[in-house]
Amino acid sequence: MTLGNKLQKLRNENGLSQEQLSEMIPVSRQAISKWELDQSTPELDCLIKLSDFFNVTVDYLVKESINTPNTQVLDDKQNTMRIKKDKSKIAGIIMMSVSFISLMLFWMISLLNPVDYHSDSYNGYKTFKAFLLSSGSTNLFYFCWVIGIIGIILFFMTKLTNYFRGQHTK
Repeated sequence: MTLGNKLQKLRNENGLSQEQLSEMIPVSRQAISKWELDQSTPELDCLIKLSDFFNVTVDYLVKESINTPNTQVLDDKQNTMRIKKDKSKIAGIIMMSVSFISLMLFWMISLLNPVDYHSDSYNGYKTFKAFLLSSGSTNLFYFCWVIGIIGIILFFMTKLTNYFRGQHTK
């Protein structure tokens, strides 16, 4: 089966017109027609987009000797990507939890040990800020915030990546 036959078969199986497929890839409808008639061959980047769109391998599309799509390779690739996303979310949750617990400990210690802090720039604070300044924990406090922010970024990494690539999903 030729590349054109395979493309036409995949397009018809998915209930798409040449116009609809051309909008998804994005190429002209005439290009799709020429590919299906084997009058021309898609560029490599279009082949990759077609294989991703139809969930088949590029090998299936271009090799005439392969007549059945090998979706096992794509399933393995998708599982690997899913595992990476899950690890990112787990790392994000752990970092956010550590940050939250650390910040809560800072706050509770400051309540249990009120500090009367005096300096040239601060005139007698008995607040959380006074605790941080007197204990020298300011940098550690900011570090906990940074860990929390990194955790949030890791947790939402997939959505952020898709957003910045312009692939908005509902």
